Amino acid sequence: MENEKRKKKKKIAVTIFLLVAATACYSMMSSGSEKDLEIRNAASASEEETETTGESADTEEGNENVQEESGGREDSEETIPQIYVDVGGAVNTPRVVCIPEGARVFEAIEAAGGVSADAETKYINMAAECADGEKIYVPNQEEMAAAQNGEDTEGLFASEMEEQTGGNAQEEDGTVNINTATSDELQTLDGIGPAMASRIIEYRQTNGNFTSVDDLGNVSGIGEKTLEKLRPHVSV
Repeated sequence: MENEKRKKKKKIAVTIFLLVAATACYSMMSSGSEKDLEIRNAASASEEETETTGESADTEEGNENVQEESGGREDSEETIPQIYVDVGGAVNTPRVVCIPEGARVFEAIEAAGGVSADAETKYINMAAECADGEKIYVPNQEEMAAAQNGEDTEGLFASEMEEQTGGNAQEEDGTVNINTATSDELQTLDGIGPAMASRIIEYRQTNGNFTSVDDLGNVSGIGEKTLEKLRPHVSV
């Protein structure tokens, strides 16, 4: 009996030991898993923070680059000098336009809305460079015909077109400069009427200035007799 009691006690002791050992092992394993999980979570958080930091840095760098590029464009635009040109006549929006220095006549006209349907532009040098404070006047077809025929334009057109059709052609010696004379000034010459004055102006605008009085002989309608009659009264 006593042996059986000892055996039972032994079994109970072994069972208790095994239970304690199993509990300790489970505790250690749980603790290790939690630590591993904490380590993995910490590592994952660190990686996410690193990626976020990198993205933020890239974004900030990109913004700085954009600002630098934008600033460069603004600086570039600010360094281009601007000029003001008064565009009038047969254009869609007659007004003072602000254009970059070095812009051409056609660009100034475009800034004023372009030419209107009745504009006459064949005597305007569209490729000429604009100057600050310049006046660009685009005549209409009626005004151009009136100017070439020497008709009174009541000051609406003649003054603006003086440089294009001539002006101040009377020389000190009393001769008329055929390179700068207007239709009216040419008609002060004996034998020159509105039609002939128009042909003289058209010839010099098409072929360039006369290089000598003899070049008048190339104008249609001016023969040798007319040229000899004009010679004392004209100059180039």
